[in-house]
Amino acid sequence: MKTDSVSTTSTSINKRKAFLEHLLKVYYSDMDAKPRSIPHWRKWLRETGNLPPDFDEMPTSAFPPDLLTFQNGERVDKAALWEKRKEEILHILREINIGEWPAPPDEVAVTFREGRDEEENYYIYYAQILFSPDAKAFAYAKKTPYGRFDSSRRDAAVLRVRLLVPKGSGPFPAFVNCHTGYHEPCIWDRFATRGYVVGHFSQDDAEKAAQVFIDARCNQLEWWAFAAGRVLDMLHTLPYVDGTKIAVGGHSRGGKTAVLAGIMNPGFTAVISSHPGTGSGSFCLWRYAGEKFGAETIEVSSRLFPYWNDPRMRFFSGRENKLPFDGHFLAALLAPRPLLMATGEHDMVGEPWGDQQSYLAVRAVYSLLGCEDRIGFHASSGGHALDPAIMDDYIRWTDMQFGRAPKSDRFNKLIYTYSFDAWKSLAGNELNISQFPEKSMDDILHRPGGGIIDSTEDWERKTHLIKENICRIIGELPPYVPVGTASPAGASKASPSAATPVLTLEPLPRSPHGFETAQLPLQGSLKAHITFPNPQERRLQTQMPVVIYCHAYLHATGYHWSRAYGWDISVGEMIARQGMVAVGFDMIGYGSRNREAGIEFFQKNPQTSILGVMIQDVRRLVDALSQLDFIDPSRMAVAGFSLGGMVALYAAAFDSRIKAVASTCGFASMRRDVHGKVTEGLRRYSHLHPTIPRLGLFIGEEARIPYDFHEILALIAPRPLFILAPRLDQDFLLEDVVICVEEAKKVYRLYTAEERLVLATPDDFNRYSLEYQEQVNLFLRKALEEGDEE
Repeated sequence: MKTDSVSTTSTSINKRKAFLEHLLKVYYSDMDAKPRSIPHWRKWLRETGNLPPDFDEMPTSAFPPDLLTFQNGERVDKAALWEKRKEEILHILREINIGEWPAPPDEVAVTFREGRDEEENYYIYYAQILFSPDAKAFAYAKKTPYGRFDSSRRDAAVLRVRLLVPKGSGPFPAFVNCHTGYHEPCIWDRFATRGYVVGHFSQDDAEKAAQVFIDARCNQLEWWAFAAGRVLDMLHTLPYVDGTKIAVGGHSRGGKTAVLAGIMNPGFTAVISSHPGTGSGSFCLWRYAGEKFGAETIEVSSRLFPYWNDPRMRFFSGRENKLPFDGHFLAALLAPRPLLMATGEHDMVGEPWGDQQSYLAVRAVYSLLGCEDRIGFHASSGGHALDPAIMDDYIRWTDMQFGRAPKSDRFNKLIYTYSFDAWKSLAGNELNISQFPEKSMDDILHRPGGGIIDSTEDWERKTHLIKENICRIIGELPPYVPVGTASPAGASKASPSAATPVLTLEPLPRSPHGFETAQLPLQGSLKAHITFPNPQERRLQTQMPVVIYCHAYLHATGYHWSRAYGWDISVGEMIARQGMVAVGFDMIGYGSRNREAGIEFFQKNPQTSILGVMIQDVRRLVDALSQLDFIDPSRMAVAGFSLGGMVALYAAAFDSRIKAVASTCGFASMRRDVHGKVTEGLRRYSHLHPTIPRLGLFIGEEARIPYDFHEILALIAPRPLFILAPRLDQDFLLEDVVICVEEAKKVYRLYTAEERLVLATPDDFNRYSLEYQEQVNLFLRKALEEGDEE
């Protein structure tokens, strides 16, 4: 649906104008160090008069739309329907995500520079491709000798190409690179050493085609993709090229371009999209690239790289759940041609878990078409950069698709091996859901045996029952030996590692903003990263307060995250600025521990949840930090965002040494979170992530969950607790948060401490801006100061 034609009623128009003003206000009032000004978008708004869609009239889906379901709800259940579904997908994408590119020219003219360069395995030629939408102009332009074309002309376009041709007799397969490589050698040249003709084109020339094809509406990457198609045209004219085996690929923005080139040009017979991040052309899912995932959000991508996106995409900043498509739509348009989707386990530009979800969704299409062996998934162990080993894998996959090497299953290995069905097969029918009574949200002060709780003593007797109910769902809390002592013989399998007998603080380099940092190895893969306040603050306090920060769903980076590619001040530095020691750590399943939460964990620990390990890891940190002479063990707090906001609450509920808590975008009532596709519901804990698998057994029976978040909040009473729940949070409906807070306040009142439970509900999206970090840190600092006085 076009955003400027969704609704024309005056009410809808006023609503859309109000949302636009809100969008501008939210992203211009942020405290981020880098300016939020986006003049190119404001200029587009003025020139076009475009308004956001009326989001209230649009369907909401927390989940990526199903590739195999038409918009009218009919299933694509046979291969013959796929072409029709592809037409519908392309139409949806053109409304918001991709442009209208030119039709390919009827003919291209190719001229070569005299002479050639030589490498050990191949020759290097330089060519120019001339093309035009006007036959008369083309007839004149094609007579131009190499290097003599006037690129300022508006009736014809030129594209310069560096062509690598293997030594020997052809015909050879070919590869067109959409990444850098025209001006100088690059890593994609390795294809030529393995018997491929390789074409690199000038991106500068590609963008100038917009001066000639003036009726097109393309972004920068689409012009690059259009140019890749002209290299394809050239390759079809060369007698030493096998025209049935021409692949296109690229890395980062080139990876996006390769997908677009494949969509535009059916003559490409294989596509490699390497670490594409987000943006038009990427298979990365916008829904799984929000701030809680640490990837390039729509807001970041459309602001920093406007030439990658249709301007309308920016309207969906913070409203990704309103998109009628997602990145897997683009990749699926390539089916049934061979496609390799590549990412990095620690690529902070992309989101490896979301990339895997995209691959699984697209693989279902290839399976329907009976060609599942044509789609591959490649997850390198590093970050965003390419290296020769990765490139050799790409060549090996292309060889397999072109019949130059035998097929293998090495390109369908997943990073994240957990699935709810696999867990269920391990756990069996361990819970009889019907034995759990249905419960409401208003019984927090009901005595188990009847009557009303009216004293703190009565409440504290009930807390033991609540904790038992929690453990019935999250499973056994893994036993552990407090840090600093040896592990006993025959420790439980559920304990992820042995204890560290000696605490050793290892100094690290100063942070980008000048703070002293250190690392504290604990048990197994658990390590604490410490950021110290400035020396002046440290001189004022013999023992300092500490905040343990629990991160969000940061699969690639773990705790090591700061907004905007690390340009902004980090979470730990923000805490240290307030005179508190900041402690970050990679939670199990994330960052350096990203492969510890697969199905293999549950094979060894079937009665334990990942949340249980997270809770115990926080307790280990409390143990260790309490032994450091510069830490005040009576002033310890925990904070978290998204997943970490939930973990912080559970950890504090089970450990009274934590004296203050802050949770941002961390929870809502589980019993009430039954909103269809509007939110992820219990599936966020059991199906999408392995956090609390047993909750998946309660889907459809949510009222039978034996505890809810109002009780978890109440277990923290009377300690200070700050809840930040934005009104436009995609994950949780505000009313489902408010009811938990209001019910928990009943317990805080028993302690005459109602003012210690604070709920903030800004008119904003799900994010952890510097402004919100500042609010959280000020609350915790004040709470710990007051606690110290008491």
